[in-house]
Amino acid sequence: MASFFVTLQALQTLLDTGLQNFCSARWGKLPTIKIAFRKRQEVVVADLPVGFITRPDNTIQDDDVGIAQGEHTVLFYFGIYEEDREKAAQYVIEATEEIESIIREYRDWE
Repeated sequence: MASFFVTLQALQTLLDTGLQNFCSARWGKLPTIKIAFRKRQEVVVADLPVGFITRPDNTIQDDDVGIAQGEHTVLFYFGIYEEDREKAAQYVIEATEEIESIIREYRDWE
């Protein structure tokens, strides 16, 4: 059985690659996507845009015939810096839509 960490690494690559054009167009910088295991990370404004993938929960249950079923919860935190509050609101919405689109497209061809 492969470690779930391999899945997190694949998600990291997917988001890092998928967000490059978006971040480059808005901030002239490539994103940094990291796998993290704490809810709090120190973030320096110069490092933004940055994303953190965490796995805060893992549930394993045995079914009726004794086969273990697992369910993982993954959270993705994405931070940006934009001085203009109107642009910041716009970019947060657009970033969320972009992230959802990247994941949706991946699920469609998986």
